[in-house]
Amino acid sequence: STPKPSSAASDVYKRQRHSGSRAEVHIEDSLESALAYAIKLGAESESTHTLVTGSLHLVGGTLRDLTARGVITST
Repeated sequence: STPKPSSAASDVYKRQRHSGSRAEVHIEDSLESALAYAIKLGAESESTHTLVTGSLHLVGGTLRDLTARGVITST
């Protein structure tokens, strides 16, 4: 099933679509699937920028997970 995005994610998505940006917005239903998707994209390209929205708990968990995986080396 298609995940229901949070209001913050929906707002970012709508603003991006109307900005003329060519950036891709992708919304996942869990932190684990979002990280797996971002890591996959990063492995397929020279540079990937990922925006994580949500609580400090979510963003902190994301940074810890990516650091533990060796994907990022500093925050």
